[in-house]
Amino acid sequence: MTLAMAESIYTKAALCVDAAEFRRENPDADAIFHDQFLQLMVAEGCPFNCTYCSERLAFPNFRSFPEADLVAAATAKMRETGHYNMVMIADCLGEYGKDIGSSLVKLVRRLADAEPRVKVALSNFHPVNLYTELETYSALIREGRIRHMNLPIQSANDRVLRLMARQYTAAQLEHCFNRLKELNFTEFDTHVIVGFPGETDEEFEDTVRFLLKHRPNHVLLSQFMGCEDTPAMRLPNHVDAAVAERRAHSAEARFRDAGILCNSEGSEFIRERLRRLNQAQTR
Repeated sequence: MTLAMAESIYTKAALCVDAAEFRRENPDADAIFHDQFLQLMVAEGCPFNCTYCSERLAFPNFRSFPEADLVAAATAKMRETGHYNMVMIADCLGEYGKDIGSSLVKLVRRLADAEPRVKVALSNFHPVNLYTELETYSALIREGRIRHMNLPIQSANDRVLRLMARQYTAAQLEHCFNRLKELNFTEFDTHVIVGFPGETDEEFEDTVRFLLKHRPNHVLLSQFMGCEDTPAMRLPNHVDAAVAERRAHSAEARFRDAGILCNSEGSEFIRERLRRLNQAQTR
């Protein structure tokens, strides 16, 4: 590996061991979940075509970074900092390696071979990648190699998932989350879109019931925000903003009552984070 290759790999040292504790001890800090991990960016771009996604319009073409460079950079950072919990970051993490004859699982195993103390968190891990390789990821969980998964389901209703072009069904989500329960793996969170075009109250309720059953640690509720260049904007029956807001507030209250941390636009957590950011910027 050349020096130029090593410098092209993005790594960032962990800020803290526990973000919640760090915020309590540093009230004006803006520590987020990722800050308690060493961060490693493994790919850029996204090969999927979710109909609502405006970000992919600005993404570069999908590209996985070379395994050897990632392992070398991550191992050096772990040994430099003495921190062995790592979050792997990409626009679509589960697709890592498919363009270079590798895979995310191979990368994790190479990291473990280089540094046996490493444990990984998977950020923006598309549920279709978990479903298609469920047994392989189950093995990593059993080995204690995976510390956390961020699984953005967006919906648990089949018709809405088809409109979103999410490439999995509610039954497949059920299969994946049941397997996590069988493995006693509880360290996962998710994202949900509220008020996708054409979504009914009953269809959104399918998603709420699914999450109340499977109890992620954290749910991020995002109201649908249309971009004129996305296919979702051309769908009929857009949901009124007031209806989407009502759904989000109702779901947030039910999740909170069930002991599930939930954030949505206007939530107390978001307001507090904005307060800390504004305070930091005015110093």
